[in-house]
Amino acid sequence: MVNSNLPQILAYLLLEKFKTGKSKIVELVEALIKNNPLNYNQSYKHPFYQYCLKDFLANIVLGMTSTTVWNGTIEKIPELTLIELNSKSRKYSLFDFNKYINYLYNNVAINISNSEENKYGRIYPKNNKTLIKLNFRIRFK
Repeated sequence: MVNSNLPQILAYLLLEKFKTGKSKIVELVEALIKNNPLNYNQSYKHPFYQYCLKDFLANIVLGMTSTTVWNGTIEKIPELTLIELNSKSRKYSLFDFNKYINYLYNNVAINISNSEENKYGRIYPKNNKTLIKLNFRIRFK
């Protein structure tokens, strides 16, 4: 299951992106650890923020999308092949899954595409509430 604090963590990541200009997930998470906006007890050095983001990336790899409710059920094990820009390919087995997730965690960034195309930052009413559209993509940096 997805961490119940994920929406807040993603919101703080996005805020940090705009405050610092950084976009790499690993750099943004370092700022979250330092600022600790959710006031996690960090006295035992538990990596709450890293764990939540790595779990999020793992769920995406395993089939979670923004259009359906994620129940954690894996319909099929995906083939974990990573093709880099220099045409090198790396294959990961299920036994290397943590290695694969660590690779993603260290090499992806938040990307905000053309605001006209996806209406990013648009304020709109819905069900007697005022909302702001803050959609983004996670891509290799």
